[in-house]
Amino acid sequence: MKKVLHAFLGLVNVVYQIIDRPMDFTTIKNQMEAKDGFKNAMKYNDEKSDVHVMTKVLLEKFEEEKREAEETEAQTNIHLAQEANYARLARDINNEVWSKAATTCFNSEKTLYDGQLTQM
Repeated sequence: MKKVLHAFLGLVNVVYQIIDRPMDFTTIKNQMEAKDGFKNAMKYNDEKSDVHVMTKVLLEKFEEEKREAEETEAQTNIHLAQEANYARLARDINNEVWSKAATTCFNSEKTLYDGQLTQM
């Protein structure tokens, strides 16, 4: 189970290193709708009109801001995945240490008890 978990967490880290802007279908839909709105305004208005020119500038700014936000989110997701991996590793190590300590303590008490029985 631990090997599977570590393999999965490693895969998550690799995905975030390869995929620059991971997103779900809702995000894609919302961004496509926004872009469609800008493109429709540009298509409807003449290229030389103020509306077309301002809409084109807004679309470029929208795409730039979206890219920056996605890069920040991707970096945050990588960091969170790494922190979660560290926390799981620490928990696993802690559990292993406590398990060994409990086993050692039990074996010591059993040896002491067995020694008392042999003296009787």
